[in-house]
Amino acid sequence: MRWIKRNILLLLGMIVALGLMAGAIVYLTTRIQADIKASKNLKAAQTQLITLMQSAPFPDQANLDLATRETQRLTQYMTNVQAHVTYPEVPKLTSQQFSSYLLTTVADLQKAAEQAGVQLPAPRYGFSFEPLREQVNFDAASIEPLTRQLLEVGNLCTNLFDSRIHKLESLKRVRVSTLDPGQGPQYLDKAVNPTAYNNLATVTPYEVVFTGFSSELAGVLERLQRSPIFYSVKIVNMETLKVPAPAPAEPAPAASAPKGKAAADTTPAKDELYLFEQPLRIQLFVEVVRLNQAAR
Repeated sequence: MRWIKRNILLLLGMIVALGLMAGAIVYLTTRIQADIKASKNLKAAQTQLITLMQSAPFPDQANLDLATRETQRLTQYMTNVQAHVTYPEVPKLTSQQFSSYLLTTVADLQKAAEQAGVQLPAPRYGFSFEPLREQVNFDAASIEPLTRQLLEVGNLCTNLFDSRIHKLESLKRVRVSTLDPGQGPQYLDKAVNPTAYNNLATVTPYEVVFTGFSSELAGVLERLQRSPIFYSVKIVNMETLKVPAPAPAEPAPAASAPKGKAAADTTPAKDELYLFEQPLRIQLFVEVVRLNQAAR
């Protein structure tokens, strides 16, 4: 202890020196690791450069000009696509306004179905929005996607009703709100890809099942093609509904012929054909394609 008191300055100097040496060792180790990492990155960059130099096509001026022309062609193609992939303006609504918009749209669709003679699955059918009709308050994040879906469902059903389908059996959509329950016949199965996003477009799937003849199916497809909303028809499944053919009319009783003349034969020919089309149950799987703002 007496030695320490006499040489306190020397002892403090030794401690400081040891600390500096430890710091120097840590710094040296860190720099060595950084140097090793930089050497690996440099070697990888050299390997990549050699690969590019030996690649075909080589990035010379001719190939760069070709890439520029292809980029211009792609830009022109996107411009042409934008003229066909149309989408109407979506209103900006508050929670109360959306609630009113939902009830009004459903009521208008029910009235349109009645006027077109289209049978609905239920008297108060909600067109896949049954769980939301009793809601009054909607969170702000759900209003816009629900408004878009309501606009798309309304347009899709209007095309069906204008085509005079016989019966709308079901309509399914994807969940876009926390208010949409986890289960329900009005929602697409979880295995179906929900609203898909990329840098160019937003794709929203729908499934609709209805009955009608082939002429009604042709009318639906034609109206979807002319719709202000761009639809991509992915699947068309058809099932023939067994309906008994109408019975042939009873032949009229033969009139008595005058004396000396034979009575006219009114029995229909055995090979007479009747054209009778069976109604169809049609399943359509369609996707609504909406360009993102960045792609417009």
